[in-house]
Amino acid sequence: MQKGQLRWWQAAALSLCFLCVAFLTMFFAGFLQAESNSAAQHIPMDKVTRDPLNILFAQAAGALVAVGLGLRWLGSDKPAESLGLQKNPQIHTLIFAVLAGFSLQFPLTELSNALRTIFPVSIEEQIAVQRMLNPSHWLGAFETTLAIVLVAPLSEEVLFRGIMIRGLNARYGKVVAVILSALLFGLAHMGIIELVYASIVGILLGLLYLSKQNLWTCITLHASFNAAPLVLPSRLIPIEGFNLVSENVQHLRPDLFSASALLFAFSFYFLMK
Repeated sequence: MQKGQLRWWQAAALSLCFLCVAFLTMFFAGFLQAESNSAAQHIPMDKVTRDPLNILFAQAAGALVAVGLGLRWLGSDKPAESLGLQKNPQIHTLIFAVLAGFSLQFPLTELSNALRTIFPVSIEEQIAVQRMLNPSHWLGAFETTLAIVLVAPLSEEVLFRGIMIRGLNARYGKVVAVILSALLFGLAHMGIIELVYASIVGILLGLLYLSKQNLWTCITLHASFNAAPLVLPSRLIPIEGFNLVSENVQHLRPDLFSASALLFAFSFYFLMK
């Protein structure tokens, strides 16, 4: 295999490595929390996986190991330059990336709403997600923002776009590189609904990376996408079908869906130019 290339099984192995290390880190964090409370049975695993600090360390650890292995396989002498991290994007590009990421959240939320009619999400799961995304104190808000808006986009983009897209593209071409990396990105989110919307995001980010060859643009769009639920909390801006918990599937208002879809199309078009 030539330098700078990845085989399909190597990309799959990197994704699996990322998940395994992240899971082990999460398990270890839960063990330490249980030990500190002297009652392991009182800390359910779902609570451990919703802790922002646990998410932060798990993401960082998983990405560090997987990216290190990926760079070794690629044989990169200048990682920052090869990944597209060396060149800073222009201000207007970052603005369009923020708009695209933020507006994309609404159409994909509506897609998730439609999928929930087939794959229901329990009210308990919805409440757990809402509590994580709507912390009641400033420290929790800081931890959640750090984990979801900074660490997750940075770590995932370096791995799935910077490493996988570049290596797969060099061996198989753009189509296979985008689709395979997007599918692995979706599978890494571990859920049927998550698989669908994360794969769509992965395709868009893959196309953007191949177009711009700049990872910071992808990181910005990804961060903006993740930030949307945090800057629109239900206690301040209740939006049916977006941030409200309900036993029945709710849907976005047609005008909000249409406006956000148009804004995304406009922003992504100028990003790709």
